[in-house]
Amino acid sequence: MKEETITISTKRNRLIVRIILFVVFVLIAVISFTYGIVSCSNQLKRQKGLTKIEMGELTLVDKTVIVPFEDEISFYYYIDKDKKFTVDENYSRVTRAYNIIGGRLYEMLDTNYEYDDIVSLCYINNHPNQDIEIAKELYDILADAYNKTKQSEGHYNLFSGRLNLFWKQALKNQNANLDPLRQTNRKELLDNIINAIKINPDNYDLNLKIVDNKYYVNFFINQENNSLYYENKSLVSLDLNVLRDAYVLDNMANYLLEQKFSKGYLTSSSGCYLHLKDFWLSEEYVDVSMNVYTKTEINQKVARDKLASIRMYGPVRYFTYQDYYTSTSDGTKYQITDEDKVYRRHNFYDASSGYPINNIRYIRTFSNANETSLVSLGYHTLLVNTTSDPTKYIKDNDLEIFYITDNKNYDDMIDDYFKIYYHKLANLSIVEKYLSKTNEIID
Repeated sequence: MKEETITISTKRNRLIVRIILFVVFVLIAVISFTYGIVSCSNQLKRQKGLTKIEMGELTLVDKTVIVPFEDEISFYYYIDKDKKFTVDENYSRVTRAYNIIGGRLYEMLDTNYEYDDIVSLCYINNHPNQDIEIAKELYDILADAYNKTKQSEGHYNLFSGRLNLFWKQALKNQNANLDPLRQTNRKELLDNIINAIKINPDNYDLNLKIVDNKYYVNFFINQENNSLYYENKSLVSLDLNVLRDAYVLDNMANYLLEQKFSKGYLTSSSGCYLHLKDFWLSEEYVDVSMNVYTKTEINQKVARDKLASIRMYGPVRYFTYQDYYTSTSDGTKYQITDEDKVYRRHNFYDASSGYPINNIRYIRTFSNANETSLVSLGYHTLLVNTTSDPTKYIKDNDLEIFYITDNKNYDDMIDDYFKIYYHKLANLSIVEKYLSKTNEIID
């Protein structure tokens, strides 16, 4: 009988192959996933360099969520690693510091809301004739602004909050219908404000004192004087008005430097610039351009034109004032005509007259001295605008300054109509087509 070999087939070998293949595929998937995570992590990992630092959100008393100083103030900082911290850690540290001081300043200087954790300007305005304990930062700001109010003889006025609000309401959406030239009751209100805020300690005053290392303010208002009120509302209120952004940037800088953050700069939409201290690149200078809104022909559209530039060495700071509106859609400025005379409206005003300043079209005051505050530059800028002899004021105060005047007809500043003045700006370079209109202020 022939022998036959019978082979019995099982699925064991196939099962082993499948298990091996499964393990291989799992390993491939894990490796791919890990590689993807690492790649994404590397992509998300913050790179060193100059970076815009963002301000976080703040919930107001009425539950409105806002970003403090949004579209008003910007902060740029050079993020790098050091012996203690990585790039990401340093970014988190400087962001946290910026948010701490930004939120604190916003609440302290808020004229609209009272807060539970800190006394604001609004709280002080709402509680006159009381001793109120305040933060040291606010005490220092109020003391400085109060002294400037007295020194300037009211051209700058810490107590002109109602005047500031008056022009903000008129300027909102270019609402010329709220202009005192258009409405009798608005003119009456403005006249009452101007009369009320004239410096007189019998009418209002600010009493500041330090007791046991605590800081107090008492905002005195003579509540029996009817001239200080209009429709039962006080015409005298605390507000930093034209120097507000300068106070904010100075205090932000002081705090950041205390926290050992010195490689960056702060700017405001109103024209303030403050370089903290240290440079992040080998070139220790700042190039600054002076620009103005102008046109060369009547029918030409308004354009932003470079007039000059300057290279300044060291930690530069400057304060800018410009009364020219950029377009008909600019809601912060407008022009109004009355009996063929044109008036320009904006929120940079002389508190002693109550009206926007239009003596100089554009002005920028500089300094690269560490001891010079941005507030001081803004204060000088204001007084140069209000004095009858700007050249004398500039010489007496030894200012580094650049400014432009024109024919005061507000005819869109055709370039034949204006003149450029400057003082103590050694590296100033004026664009060739404007050289014939320059006037150096000689000592």
